[in-house]
Amino acid sequence: MTAFVLNAALALAGLNLALLFSVRHAHWGPEGPVGGGLLLVPYVGIGAAVLAILIARRTLVWVPGGRSTAVALSIGLVIALAVSGYYAMTAPGTRFEHAAGLSGWWLLIGCFVAVNAKPSVAARAVIVATLGVGGVAGWIQAGAWLNDYFQAKEQASESGIAHDREFQEQLGAEFRALGKDAPLWKYFGYMYNSDPAISKECLDLIAARPDRDARLNEYLEIDALASDATRYIGEFHPAPGPALAKAFARMSDLALSQISEVEAGANRLSDRSYADVRDIIRAAIRIRKGGGDLTPQLEAWRRYLARFRNTADLAAPIEQALAQPNAR
Repeated sequence: MTAFVLNAALALAGLNLALLFSVRHAHWGPEGPVGGGLLLVPYVGIGAAVLAILIARRTLVWVPGGRSTAVALSIGLVIALAVSGYYAMTAPGTRFEHAAGLSGWWLLIGCFVAVNAKPSVAARAVIVATLGVGGVAGWIQAGAWLNDYFQAKEQASESGIAHDREFQEQLGAEFRALGKDAPLWKYFGYMYNSDPAISKECLDLIAARPDRDARLNEYLEIDALASDATRYIGEFHPAPGPALAKAFARMSDLALSQISEVEAGANRLSDRSYADVRDIIRAAIRIRKGGGDLTPQLEAWRRYLARFRNTADLAAPIEQALAQPNAR
């Protein structure tokens, strides 16, 4: 009874394979033989089920290594079945693809012999020549896929590195083309350059500009530039102080009113607002340490942040700063 079921399954797999060949030049669906692609699943599934039953019946126990070798060969055979089914429904472009498509019949013959032939040297020779070779070929194909995958991954990595290097070189050329007298805001984009030499040259250039604080005060009044100016003051300004306090206070008050509207009713500060507030507080504390009077602004931020659950890290520096006397 088991042999009858297995033979019926192999006949159905053979029918599937024939249908795969029949859709080789079909153009159904938006991207080729969609129906044929669906036939590949039962073809491989039936083949895998037959192999599993052969292993369970200990039909292949005679192979060197016993069941472990049979299982390993079966995994390779499932791969070989999938490859044969794919190339059966694909117009061959090379001899390998043509042979791979026809190999499905060879594998089904091997399964048929394994199901029906009585144990003999001849039967085992046929099984080795079909299923044994097919299993090894499947593993070789899997190895080739892995090799192609890692090669493609390495090439993509190398391409990404080359692209990044080219991009950084372009940025470096653009930065040096600015010279030393361009509008100050044009240098902000190079402060965080991944090339330390460019980043340092940019920061040194900004720090040496005689109009630095005048331009920063101007930018603090412009929405599109206020964030960059704030980050520069908070992270890189060599000595922020009273000269920046008045414009910064106005910007801070405006930012607080805007964020209060955006975050109305929330009990957690959003990631975007969190980053903006962090930059403002960092800059405000540095200006206050330098002698600028921003105590009212820091107190206002402290009161505002008290309503949120995730702002303890923002409020702590304010508490520390306010506990110290103004440097002025």
